[in-house]
Amino acid sequence: MTERRHALDGELVFETRSATGRRVASIGDREYVHLVVKPGGGIEAHVLPHPIEFYVLAGEGQLVIEGERIDLGGGDLVTVPSGAERAWQNTGEVKLELLGIKT
Repeated sequence: MTERRHALDGELVFETRSATGRRVASIGDREYVHLVVKPGGGIEAHVLPHPIEFYVLAGEGQLVIEGERIDLGGGDLVTVPSGAERAWQNTGEVKLELLGIKT
């Protein structure tokens, strides 16, 4: 039987004043995290030991990977390699929603 889940029901795995992340699912070696960044907010630069793909669900933002700035909006997909420093900034007037897929 297929299980239906809502992102807001996921386990809170990340929280700052301007951003939250909730684990939506873990399937095999993949983890799916729904991230929400408030307008004007961001996620500080950090490094993770595994690659991650970000799919922009809604809003506009700027992702910085190892100093390279990439403007992204709804429907865009980007892959960040393992060990690469990354940071997010919401550049729009509405919340930035992302699906992070850790492999």
